[in-house]
This record gives sequence, C-alpha cells and structure tokens, in this order.
Amino acid sequence: MLATTLVRGGCTNIVLFDHDGKEPENVCRSDYRFSSGILDKVSDLSMELTAISPFAEVLTNQRFIDFAKIGINDDRWKDTLTQSLNEYDIIFDCTADNDVAHILDQLSARCKIFNLSITNHAKELVCSVSPDSYRWAMEMFEKLENDVEDLYNPAGCWSPTFKASYNDIAVLVQYAIKHINTCFESDLPVRNFFLSTQSDKGFTIKLSQF
Repeated sequence: MLATTLVRGGCTNIVLFDHDGKEPENVCRSDYRFSSGILDKVSDLSMELTAISPFAEVLTNQRFIDFAKIGINDDRWKDTLTQSLNEYDIIFDCTADNDVAHILDQLSARCKIFNLSITNHAKELVCSVSPDSYRWAMEMFEKLENDVEDLYNPAGCWSPTFKASYNDIAVLVQYAIKHINTCFESDLPVRNFFLSTQSDKGFTIKLSQF
C-alpha cells in the first residue's frame, strides 16, 4: 500500500526488501492481486509498481534482512550494512519486526528511517523516526491499549497478525504519508507521531506528535 502510493506520487527509484510469499489474506488486506498467482511478495509488488508507472525502476532483495540479523554483531558487517543503507534517501520499515527496528536503530545511516506499525483492529498507527526510533516505538506501544490477545491466525501465516480490513489500514497509511509529505514540503522536521481513531460518534483520526 505504501509502495503503490509512493509510485503513484512520482517516486521512480524503489528497492523492496522482503522474504515472504504472497498469501490469500494479503490480497484482501493490501495491494496484491489473485491474478498474478503464487509469487514472493517483492516480485509480485515489483510487477505491480512497474505496471503503474513506466518510469519506476524497482529492485528487489529477499535476503537483506536475514543477512542483517545474522551479522549485526560484527562491526565490519555493520559498516557494510550502513554503507548499503546510505544509498537511499528514505527507508520505510513496515515489517512490524522488533528485531529489524532495533537493527536499523543501531546503524548510523544518513538517510531518514521511518518505522510504521499498526495496532490490532487498526485503532492506531505508530510512526517512529530515526534516530532512537526503536526505544520510542516500544515505549509508545506499552502506553497504547493494544489488544494482543484477540489476534487473527490466517492459514500459512508464520505468526498471528492484527485484525483489520483493507479500508481500516488504508485510511491510516494514507493519512500518515500525507502528514510526512506535508512536513517535507513545508521544510519541517518529521517528529515521532501516532494516529488514533474513534468511531463512537462517526469516524475521526487524531494526530499526536512528540
């Protein structure tokens, strides 16, 4: 969802990192299609992005995160990872993997890193910004009333995932992207923030910055 929005907004240079395969539940919750068949996520999404824009150059890597986890305690490998990340202007971490967030926080990359996570039932979206994004995100999730008992266990998924529809997720992701882009356009720093929703008297979204 984030990648398709970026390409529709004019981004022409994108690298996708993910080792997962596409599952049926990904189609109803994100911008994948049944028509492309059984593929790994990055290959499927790469075809989708180049179909959206002929100007988009999309590269994929299925093993980067695995290599990062294996070698993070090796100083030479950390330098290699940092140099690799410095090739990019912006990194969006949407893995919801605490290990990945922690690793990215340890690397002294020059690029801006955003960690995006959604709570169960898509009640909140949390966006932490480098540096020190891991600590802030962990503290924020402790404060939020995230119901981790009532999770969804889809077939083929390696771990339980939060319950939310495509619309639930999309409205928060699009709001977050709009806020980040507005800060860039206005030459304002993007601070840690979270979006909270209320639906008792109609649907509303509240932005809280820190």
